[in-house]
Amino acid sequence: MYDGKVTANPQEAGKLIQGVKEERLESIVIGAREMAGATAQIANVGWCFGGSWSLKSALLNGQQNLGSVMYYGMPVRDVEKLKTLNSDVLGLFATEEYISETVIREFAANMETAGKKLTYKIFPAVHGFANPSNPRFDTEASKEAYGMAIGYLKEKFGV
Repeated sequence: MYDGKVTANPQEAGKLIQGVKEERLESIVIGAREMAGATAQIANVGWCFGGSWSLKSALLNGQQNLGSVMYYGMPVRDVEKLKTLNSDVLGLFATEEYISETVIREFAANMETAGKKLTYKIFPAVHGFANPSNPRFDTEASKEAYGMAIGYLKEKFGV
């Protein structure tokens, strides 16, 4: 999604995110779906910026989408867009300022208004709690969130 650019530096990562063109990412998601084929069943998982894109990808994947796992990503707020979602969503959030409990509760209300199911948990942990390279990595929260995500995906794919 960054055209081959990678970094371990949080400031550089922020610059990469800010430089992203939404249309470019949409093209990548659509191209990946087309490459997978018309009968592929798709679920999305993402962390942080990728958590937001897990939901955006689910919206772009239409009827082929089975589910979306968002680890602490900014949700789509447009109820009309959410109405087009073909699946439910699992949100694994953290207590933080930017994607606050208020934002998450608004997302839950928007999903309800759209007639879509959102299952979520707000972990008493920092943003990025499931990232082992994070100095504030939370082993217990990460383990629980992982279990929830794997259970959700197994259910979606019937395994």
